[in-house]
Amino acid sequence: MINAWKIIRILTELWNFTDTNGNGTLELDEVKDCFKELHISFTNEEIGDFYAESDMDASSGIDFKEFIVLLALVQFSFDKSNVSISIYASKIFIPQ
Repeated sequence: MINAWKIIRILTELWNFTDTNGNGTLELDEVKDCFKELHISFTNEEIGDFYAESDMDASSGIDFKEFIVLLALVQFSFDKSNVSISIYASKIFIPQ
């Protein structure tokens, strides 16, 4: 079982991994690249929809809090198939 601190660490590492230009805001292409790297299959339209729904302040960028919203939306989509984004992320960020 993963405890809360490990979850926070995974989310922080995933954020750092995704924010490739280090500007503290995720652009749509960074999110698409992250999904591709994690082997999370959604269409570009679906990713764009997740992105737009998560950009709650309409700043054309996703900050860390909005990133958590984006991950929640993705997780809700995965729930239909009993797949978890944390499984993908933990394989990258937590040594086995």
